[in-house]
Amino acid sequence: ITVDFQTVGMESIPTILESQTKINIYPWSGADWGATQLHFNLNVEDANLKALFNNKAFREAMSICVDREELAGLLTDGWLPGGQAAPSAGQLGYSEEWAKKWTEYDVNKAKTLLESCGLVMGSDGFYDFADGSDFLLTFYGYLESGAANEYPVLEQYYNAVGIKTAWKEFEVAAFDMEIDNNTWTAVIGPHTAIGGLSMKDRVAPFVPVQQAAEWYGDFGTWVGTNGESGVEPTGDMAKLVEIWKKWEATPIAEERDAYNLEIYEIHEANMWTIAYLQSAGTYNLVNSNLKNYPDNLVSCDLYMYANIVHYENLFKAG
Repeated sequence: ITVDFQTVGMESIPTILESQTKINIYPWSGADWGATQLHFNLNVEDANLKALFNNKAFREAMSICVDREELAGLLTDGWLPGGQAAPSAGQLGYSEEWAKKWTEYDVNKAKTLLESCGLVMGSDGFYDFADGSDFLLTFYGYLESGAANEYPVLEQYYNAVGIKTAWKEFEVAAFDMEIDNNTWTAVIGPHTAIGGLSMKDRVAPFVPVQQAAEWYGDFGTWVGTNGESGVEPTGDMAKLVEIWKKWEATPIAEERDAYNLEIYEIHEANMWTIAYLQSAGTYNLVNSNLKNYPDNLVSCDLYMYANIVHYENLFKAG
């Protein structure tokens, strides 16, 4: 062993344990609403895509066209089960119904939903728009996200349901520029994942308060610039902002939690984002001689990630 502690991805654990014996594993829960998240540009410039992304039936089709059980095996060797973009058990707002919403694999129903959105199956076996133009769903990602390893697996499911897709990958700075300039279509592995312990953690993943999370994009720009640029939220998106302002205005914890749950209910109703696996969490490999390392923690902004360990309290024995 050359290091005393290291955070690793779950896919690396079996290999490490084969060569190392004096190691303890400390898994921490993740706060994100699921893993392998899809975010759609609700304000994409292309009118056909914009109508599609804003149609809840399309988002449901994109969710149920993937076999989560099989995907979990292919991507995580079974370490993570299938899931949805919803709070995990034990988190504020968790419900089993939400956690399982749109998770049942059903290709035929997905096709029915896609056709209800106006898509028409072409002679090549892929859907076209009703006006005859090709429907190509281009996913964007950034190098550090690991989504490049997920896309080829997901592509097979999308092909099987008749959705033609493509992949574009960027350095993180260039990726963020695509988001800021509204020149993107959809994202696998967003830079700002939806989720967190609650709005006490961070507001930006849940409400379009600024240009922060991909799933609301230019809605956040409009709110963050007081309407000087971006797109004004309407409908349920506007309700998120309205409730957030009430949440921000009250110092009473019980009222804040109630407003937080109202916002979550709107998310559950709309499912603007999709996740295919449960939250990944964090895996800490620790030298067995290192003592006082905390267990059963949550990795999130609110707890300053690894800073919650308080490394000054650790000591070695043996």
